[in-house]
Amino acid sequence: MKHLLLIALIATVSAWGAPVDFTFKVPVKLVKVRSSDAQVMCTVYNAQHQSIAGKFFRFDLNGDGQYTYSYNGTVTIEMSVHSGKDPRDGETYECQLSLLLPWASPPWQKPISQGSDIYLTPQPGTPFAPLVSGSIPKPKTIQQRVLPDKYRSLHPMKLK
Repeated sequence: MKHLLLIALIATVSAWGAPVDFTFKVPVKLVKVRSSDAQVMCTVYNAQHQSIAGKFFRFDLNGDGQYTYSYNGTVTIEMSVHSGKDPRDGETYECQLSLLLPWASPPWQKPISQGSDIYLTPQPGTPFAPLVSGSIPKPKTIQQRVLPDKYRSLHPMKLK
């Protein structure tokens, strides 16, 4: 049986929004995959490529008969930074798709563009992007107005 694996991951980052620090909206399209479960893992890194935030979202695929499954939707991942980390240090992100193959070790496997594994390899000519990454947009800098030194020493006047 021919299989078709179509994966499209696009991550958008909204940083510094309350109550979470980062929100990723990841469109995923899987067609005739031989796995019933998938997950998207997103990680945020600082300038030294150290993880400051990370979270995964696991979801079930829809059975479409003949032991194949499909999914076409947007996965939303909201996360806060790890304890003691500052979200303003976020420089880059990665979002990776994995499929659950319970008989494999480890059971969560990342699809590959070329190979012999019918569970992880797309049909030739299929659009394929199981990993997306990029830089995190920074908010516009707000410049604070500073009082000139000559005004700093003035005391507030008391009205009688």
